[in-house]
Amino acid sequence: MQNYKLTIQYDGSRYSGWQVQGNTEQTVQGKLQRVLGALDGGEVEVHGSGRTDAGVHARAQIANVRLRTEPDCAAVLEYCWTHLPRDIAVTAVEPAPERFHARLNARAKRYVYRIWNSPIPNVFERKFLCPQTEPLDVEAMRRAADHLCGTHDFRSFCGLRRFKKSTVRTVTAIEIERLGPEVRFRFTGNGFLNQMVRILTGTLVEVGLGLRTPEEMPAVLNARDRSAAGRTMPPEGLILDAPIGDNLCFASLEALTPNGMIDKAKQKQYIDRQVENLQIKVADTSMPVSDLSGTFLFLRKCDTITIITNFQ
Repeated sequence: MQNYKLTIQYDGSRYSGWQVQGNTEQTVQGKLQRVLGALDGGEVEVHGSGRTDAGVHARAQIANVRLRTEPDCAAVLEYCWTHLPRDIAVTAVEPAPERFHARLNARAKRYVYRIWNSPIPNVFERKFLCPQTEPLDVEAMRRAADHLCGTHDFRSFCGLRRFKKSTVRTVTAIEIERLGPEVRFRFTGNGFLNQMVRILTGTLVEVGLGLRTPEEMPAVLNARDRSAAGRTMPPEGLILDAPIGDNLCFASLEALTPNGMIDKAKQKQYIDRQVENLQIKVADTSMPVSDLSGTFLFLRKCDTITIITNFQ
């Protein structure tokens, strides 16, 4: 039985999220399992690196699946292209070590949330942006974000009020930038709670609108109460992505992980070599793939999660 690593993109608009559910067939995981099960001649289980909510998109969801018939990667890829619905695409299939698990090997994630901050609607990207007509104060939101970085109890930002497990998480960076009429939020951390990114964004938006002050953020954290934080932003615009460097290295992860951990020196050498060989014009290999010119239009419409993995 061969283990495969899949890179998947999807428009989540008409799906009830990633995870299989008993009351609907409209899930991304369910669609993938039915197609790959038909290829393999039996039931299969696709493990995703993370679960996206209803309406959330993905540019590079990482998953793994074990197939008994052990078809070659090209055959798996072509079968997915011809049998999956048009709003789900497997963009890469690679052999993975037996112990590789997309979720258990995830070490860090990056989410991006995009807001269209203009009174003029964006007709063509309306499915992938959250509209906000009143102007946002980016500098105030950045000051508020500084209080939210670090290791904290984020219970105030958890969408499940009766969540029984630990709500302590580490957010290593929150970046906010204005790109013309668009305001883009990037969140990087070791893991995120249910709807945490959307609630963080909603709270920062309230700061940007002058409804809260940046200095209130420590009190919101200390309250450990969902009612202390801001609103939950809509799901559209939230998507998974992998930086260019990660995408280039996925095919050679076994060579880059001789002792079960990524050899950073070899990883950088490999990335630099591939960037040169492929003539990729990029200033920073940590930038999302979607920021490359010529990227498939759908990919430019979405927000990002970066999944960083290691094989053990």
